[in-house]
Amino acid sequence: MVGIIRIMAMTALVALVLSGCANRGDWAGEWRGTRPIVDSPGTDPLISKSLASVTLIIKKDGHFDLTEETFGKSGSSTLGSDTGTLVIDTILGRRPANLGPNGQKMAGERTIKLQKDGTMLYLRPDSEPVVLKRTSQKPGTGAQ
Repeated sequence: MVGIIRIMAMTALVALVLSGCANRGDWAGEWRGTRPIVDSPGTDPLISKSLASVTLIIKKDGHFDLTEETFGKSGSSTLGSDTGTLVIDTILGRRPANLGPNGQKMAGERTIKLQKDGTMLYLRPDSEPVVLKRTSQKPGTGAQ
């Protein structure tokens, strides 16, 4: 009897672990979008396009690379079935605390939400939401 209970417990544990991996797999890949911005007169359109661009690469292990406002950021994530949290650990390869007050403002947490249409909503406290579209299932390769 004890053996059957152990087998059932191990089966339940394996199922639980595998379901967590499946959720994370739904997030993995490269996502891109454009932040809505208003150009000032005389602003170079290429600069505006760069500042508006958001690229998020989520790796299967939950780590991510994020580029927004031309700054490269990276960190770890907590990913659920439809909502996740990104925790920015580095900006331009350095700890935010080493970048002064502006670096610390760029750090912190971001929220991501999978939408029913297959897009992702990228949220940060100081700006409008950005709709991201998956461009690749395999992070950083461009391959489907």
